[in-house]
Amino acid sequence: VKGGIQICWDPLSDPCHDAYDVSGALSPESAVGFDQLAQTTRTCWAGDPDDSYYLVRTRGTGGPGPLGHYGD
Repeated sequence: VKGGIQICWDPLSDPCHDAYDVSGALSPESAVGFDQLAQTTRTCWAGDPDDSYYLVRTRGTGGPGPLGHYGD
């Protein structure tokens, strides 16, 4: 991606899956304080952030199932 990055992941097949949250941090020590960069239903995200570490989490619907609200 010109001037940025693109990260992709395998799709989640869970009936409670709703979207993916993409977060970033400057260092692994700040992993607790990851800032949310985007929410997407796609399995790729492109951006131009200053972060060096990224986390993709799935957002669930809150219904019954293995995800509940969040899953890794």
